[in-house]
Amino acid sequence: MTEQFAGRWISESSENVEAFMQALGSNWIMQKLASNLPIKIEMEVKIDGNHGKINIYTIIKNFNLEFELGKEFEDTGGDGKKKMSTFTFEEGKLIKIEKATKVGEKDTKNVTFIENGKMIQIAECDGVKCTRTFIRV
Repeated sequence: MTEQFAGRWISESSENVEAFMQALGSNWIMQKLASNLPIKIEMEVKIDGNHGKINIYTIIKNFNLEFELGKEFEDTGGDGKKKMSTFTFEEGKLIKIEKATKVGEKDTKNVTFIENGKMIQIAECDGVKCTRTFIRV
């Protein structure tokens, strides 16, 4: 059930973010900011049936997403580039596929699941994965 993701979450740890940002093609400054600053990410997730809303707050930038499971929509990725994104829910995991809209840009896959009361988010680009762990607040 997607309801397990609903609530407020704050980041606890991040792994391999700089390598992921490099694979994504982000500039050097963004790579360093994303991986070296002690940035806490706060996330608020609301789920109502197939409709979801995710608000992400950081000291650098805030993101707001609204989606319907299984329906593609225009999105701005974490790298600031336009993407066509689709959320699905499979085997207890919330999956977001981001398709690049321009030649030379990269597709990404984000898999989010709950494990031992924590929300785990694994992002992948060109075989490079980064993991963020969140705790419920």
